Amino acid sequence: MSDLAILLAVDHGELAFEFASDASKQLITLSTGILALSVTFIKDIVKAPTKAVWTLKAAWVTYICSIAFGAWTSFALTGTLAAESFRPSNIYDFNIRVPAALQVVTFLVATIFIVVYGARELTALKRKG
Repeated sequence: MSDLAILLAVDHGELAFEFASDASKQLITLSTGILALSVTFIKDIVKAPTKAVWTLKAAWVTYICSIAFGAWTSFALTGTLAAESFRPSNIYDFNIRVPAALQVVTFLVATIFIVVYGARELTALKRKG
């Protein structure tokens, strides 16, 4: 393999790590923002507690888990890049795939909980009104 091909492969691999890091940071930011907004406006969101409040609390816990998995992903990406045996294909290693997948799944589940909570509250409001 020529020196140019090796250089291009390393640059391509490092770019993949950068994109993965950016995606993880974006999910951390979204999770933090949604969590902060829903906690800040809890008095406006929950006028009279209903049975659906558990979904809001579950969303909060799941967003916190997503943030933790995002931090784990960032640490795994950094550690893999810093390793002496770095290869561009390391982006697919188990130590990165697991926390990244858990971050995405927990973010999606938390978002589903928020949507379910909103739908239940709207349904309850329609019944009352």
